[in-house]
Amino acid sequence: MDLQLLGVPTTDPALIRAKTLILEKGGISKTRIFTKLHLDLIGCYNWRRLPSLPPWVMLLPNNFFPFNIYELSSWVRSSTVTLLIVFDRKPVFEIEQPINLDELYLEGVNNVKWELPKNGDWSDIFNILDNGFKIAEMLNFIPFRKEGIKGAEKWILERQEATGNWGGIIPAMLNSL
Repeated sequence: MDLQLLGVPTTDPALIRAKTLILEKGGISKTRIFTKLHLDLIGCYNWRRLPSLPPWVMLLPNNFFPFNIYELSSWVRSSTVTLLIVFDRKPVFEIEQPINLDELYLEGVNNVKWELPKNGDWSDIFNILDNGFKIAEMLNFIPFRKEGIKGAEKWILERQEATGNWGGIIPAMLNSL
């Protein structure tokens, strides 16, 4: 992708080797969430295929609720809170010469599905919750959206260094941009 953005032709041996390796590893669908997020930002993936992260998560009380942002480690927390805003806004940035990565989807770009692995245990609840969050997003029914975003923004501004740094936590720095 980076080479294509730099104008390297798709016939270049480096791009052909990269394409072969990506497909051997399962294609874009088998990449990690941050890769998919970055592809989303330039329109080469579909936001709906990432897990939902509703902004009201920011409002869960930290003193008695079993899941809240303070149950996460500091580096995960700084990355997650910034992602709450990114995932809510789902930005796609126009690039001068758009690229198409459809050929890097082993199953075909129209057949890609987001799904957490089914383990047959309590963790399967995340699939159920994600499906519910996605339905709510489609219906534009996200309770406490504004409050969650404001809470995330406030949290970020109180903790992010004036330079935009997050103590060297790269995902948080990128997400907060």
